[in-house]
Amino acid sequence: MLHNPLNRPEIATADVSVVAGAQRVHVLHRDYELRSPLRLNVVGAHQYCFHPETEILCAAYGVDQEPVKIWVPGDPVPAEFIEAASDPAWLVAAHNDAFETLVEQYILAPRYGWPTIPMDRHRCTMAMALAVGLPGRLDKLADALELAHYTRSASHDDDGAASEGSTRRGCNCNSLFQ
Repeated sequence: MLHNPLNRPEIATADVSVVAGAQRVHVLHRDYELRSPLRLNVVGAHQYCFHPETEILCAAYGVDQEPVKIWVPGDPVPAEFIEAASDPAWLVAAHNDAFETLVEQYILAPRYGWPTIPMDRHRCTMAMALAVGLPGRLDKLADALELAHYTRSASHDDDGAASEGSTRRGCNCNSLFQ
């Protein structure tokens, strides 16, 4: 059952894409998978992303309710990110957006030429969940919301922490946007 503190069902089921005046607002959802010799939970997000041996494995992204796409190093910068950076009618969203923003700042922009998106157009689904009394951890949030598409990765231990030399997430990035 979806937690709805305002007891207004139209809010709980509202589409993420909204109409602002006559201009449609698009939401670019994104999730990055990384590998590093460092342990994120030991060194923290800034050192982890700034480390020269931390590398991106893939980016999963989707616009509004469209299917998820995957980018891997060597592919051109996705047009959706260029559009989101240049058009103020676009928002970007991620669970723990601060981490995704660090990946963009320290890895994607300098190494791959990705554009940066102004911070006032960032949305964090973890902050949104916490603001309404839901768990912040993605696996706990998925359980609370009874999301069927959430899966745990075999490279993670029971508390969701990344194993040595593995990616940092406790989920399959493809399942987040389906």
